[in-house]
Amino acid sequence: MKTKLMGLSVLVLVLTIGVPPVQAVPITLEFTASGFTDVFPTSLPAPTDPVSGTIVYEAASTTASIDSLTSINMTIDGHSYTVGGLLFETFGNSQVIGGPISGINGVSGGFDDFRFAYNLVALTPTAFSYASADSTSIWEVTGRGFTSFSVTASTVPEPSTLFLLGSGLVGLVGFGRKRPRRIQ
Repeated sequence: MKTKLMGLSVLVLVLTIGVPPVQAVPITLEFTASGFTDVFPTSLPAPTDPVSGTIVYEAASTTASIDSLTSINMTIDGHSYTVGGLLFETFGNSQVIGGPISGINGVSGGFDDFRFAYNLVALTPTAFSYASADSTSIWEVTGRGFTSFSVTASTVPEPSTLFLLGSGLVGLVGFGRKRPRRIQ
């Protein structure tokens, strides 16, 4: 019996070490921004105030760079955005989500686009920029213009945790079995 228990223990140890590392989990970013200022003044009105949105992406944690975008729920002045039209990139501690906006970071193009930036370490918003449909005006909201901002991770159990729990239960069941006594 001791040999079987030792073999089971070695098998559990080998399988636990072979389990892959932490997987990406769904992260939900929600925000509301208001008080847009006109970066390139024109006579066009600012976007409807406030702008609210929810972006869901996958990453190893709330402070890790984005692995992939999953969904977006945001409409600005009648234009709804889709994941397929969005880009994401990390610059140092800053995570940026959105599309190319003329005049922002030397980028050209971008009609009816937005760029959202937040600090990955502090989990605080830094800026939300929006380019008009004809790309003649850009409006921006910075830190204090965010009336709400949150980044939350969905809890997904790690495979190694589930494996250890399951193997421990199997071990207890096996160890607790009654063995017939030998008559001597």
